[in-house]
Amino acid sequence: MKRKPPQRYADFEPEFSDDDFNAESDMVEEDVPELCGDRNAKLGRALFFNRAVTQRSFDGQSIHATIQNGAALLPVVLNLEDWSNSCSESNHARQVSPNCEHIAALMFAYIYESATFLPQTPGEFIQLINQNPAAREQLADPQLAALLKSIETAPPQNLAQAAPALQVFANDQRRAQLNEYLSDLSVSQLQAIAKRRGWKFESKARDAMTAQLAKWLAAASPLEVGFTPEEEQLLKLANTLYGLEGELLPVQINAVWKKRSGNNLERLNAAYAGLQTAGLLFPCTRESGFLHYHWSPYLAADQLPVYTPKIKLYPTEKISQLRIGEPQPVLTVFDAVIEFAAREPLQVRPRLHDVNLDRLPYIGEWDYDPAEVAPLSKSKYLNQHDFSIPLPAFWTDDTLDVLTALIGVSREGAGWFAEMLFALQLVQPSKDGRATLNDETLEQWRLLTPDDQTQLLWKSWCAGAVAFDDLQRTATRASLTLMRFIGNQLAPLDLTHEIGAARRFIARLLAPLDPLTWYSWKAFTETTREMRPDFAYTTTRENEWYWIATKTRHRYQLNVPAHWDATFRPFLATLFEDLQWLGVLELALDSDGIAAFRLSVAGTWLLSNGKTEHPVIAAANVPVDGDAVTWLSADTFRLRATPDVAPLARLARVFADSTRAVLTFQVTPNSLARALERGVASRELSEKFAPMPETVRAQLATLEANYGRAHLYEHLTVIELSDDLALRELIAGTSLAQQIVHQFSPRLVVVRDESVDALIGELVKKGYTPRTIPSAT
Repeated sequence: MKRKPPQRYADFEPEFSDDDFNAESDMVEEDVPELCGDRNAKLGRALFFNRAVTQRSFDGQSIHATIQNGAALLPVVLNLEDWSNSCSESNHARQVSPNCEHIAALMFAYIYESATFLPQTPGEFIQLINQNPAAREQLADPQLAALLKSIETAPPQNLAQAAPALQVFANDQRRAQLNEYLSDLSVSQLQAIAKRRGWKFESKARDAMTAQLAKWLAAASPLEVGFTPEEEQLLKLANTLYGLEGELLPVQINAVWKKRSGNNLERLNAAYAGLQTAGLLFPCTRESGFLHYHWSPYLAADQLPVYTPKIKLYPTEKISQLRIGEPQPVLTVFDAVIEFAAREPLQVRPRLHDVNLDRLPYIGEWDYDPAEVAPLSKSKYLNQHDFSIPLPAFWTDDTLDVLTALIGVSREGAGWFAEMLFALQLVQPSKDGRATLNDETLEQWRLLTPDDQTQLLWKSWCAGAVAFDDLQRTATRASLTLMRFIGNQLAPLDLTHEIGAARRFIARLLAPLDPLTWYSWKAFTETTREMRPDFAYTTTRENEWYWIATKTRHRYQLNVPAHWDATFRPFLATLFEDLQWLGVLELALDSDGIAAFRLSVAGTWLLSNGKTEHPVIAAANVPVDGDAVTWLSADTFRLRATPDVAPLARLARVFADSTRAVLTFQVTPNSLARALERGVASRELSEKFAPMPETVRAQLATLEANYGRAHLYEHLTVIELSDDLALRELIAGTSLAQQIVHQFSPRLVVVRDESVDALIGELVKKGYTPRTIPSAT
């Protein structure tokens, strides 16, 4: 008898139990085997826990999703009224079990996570809530029910009508959460909170006290009460390092308190007790057997104090020697990418997977190296293994090349802006590897004001958008690899959340800094490492599920400064590059990379959550109609933001200088000379950039006529260096590069006489002793 191979996929059981989830819908788990059969229910359960149920939505009557089954993407539908369903897989209908494992996975997703099924209209949102028992209880309020009823028939594009109802629903969720926290407290603790706030209970019954206190805390400003020095210190520590995310673990705060507050644990206990009586911090053991704390759901991180990090200023006199990155108008660049995608689909790089390996339960949505995974598929002890997280580029080279030429940012910046479109669901992928604009979300984007668009981009970035793009750029530049332990059933979305939390930590360090003031990049990285070296691990720890390693898989240790500098410093530089593209920071660069940075006015506004001076944010101004070339003045022209103009944009950057406006260029004598040096003929420029102004045409003709002839320079000084390295050192560290007229060899250059005195003074100040020989003439 031939032995049947083991079916490990069918036998897969998750490491967590049903108790880890709260069933939210009328559908219950027993319905799954009844509809799909025991075997399909088990397979569907594995698919759900493996995060295979994606793109969830609700159309008012049926729930929809896409099941990622290996390399296949299978659309599935389930009617919530009569349970009729469909699956795109060819073997969906079976004789024994009429409904397949993909329908079972969809049912499990709705049973456990019904809130993740996004409604397509406000009316469908109402109906989805009505399917949820917990939400229906909160809809008992007649005023809320009437408000929701009034928007039930609102058209999809007018989502603004749904905003008040959604806000009310969010407030109900926060109120329910606060009631849970208060229900864990004793009567004496409830009385202590009321006493500190100066409130008096109308009843001594516990339930009445809880309800009244919840109402008071929800209505009152969280910061009406003053704080003791101990409470202020604890607030600063917790909020600066961890924000208000997740659980506040005493073991973490104790360690930080010992380091920063003199190891006086009595003061720490007083701080804990004081914030409890303020109704801001609630002790809890509900989720685990260990004591932890929850912040009030009515608190926001920007309401609490943070540390002002001591970061050295960068010497102002040295800024002129650095190359300052030219800030881009983020909205205009973003809209230029949108207009490009409207005319030519973006091309997504295909994922090359093995259909058999894709079915393994620990793969899920992760990219993987088949050579790594294949041996593990035969092992009975999967939890003892780990392997790398491949970070392939998201877009094809052709798409990146055209975007780079069109919008004028770096290749990395072009990919980053395009991926932001994907993160905001402004583009949607298809099975053929093309990504086209989503008309519905694009219409909503167009209805937003420039302020709202800017804040949406900022909040998306803080939430972890384009996280894998950041990791990919960091890994490429620093020659790193990312590893994960497969025994922990975490999805790529969990890593996205971790990166989002890391970004929010960096934002809290930047927020107290003065705008338009140059700070030292080196000092900021040292401050970050000193305050929280593990800032990329907020909800997990480095040794739990992912870590950074060398290409040979040697694991870096974050507590070793050299290791931290090799891993987290380049990761931090990548985040700063993101912030430059968002218009939050300006970066000053030297030969080694970032040397200094400063906050823009818009950046200060975003970091303060709109509390500081409001900057003028211009609406996107992207030319999409008219001629390919429009001359705005005698020396300035603008290109149309369409894919067919991309080759022209490359040539434009050769013979003209980019301006702060996207696709707008200015012609200068230096730029014309640069074009001639690169072999561009004046006839070609005149034809392709017609109608070229006569002044530019004449200037170009004169330069071309004189090009190649001898040039006579007067009043020059020869500088001779002692070795080949000396010149490179001076060019990198002084203003010599700006003064050179011609370089004859690695040791011999000439400069203009008028710059010699200032250059000598600069060399002497830096410790050089130049020898000067007067000319005989």
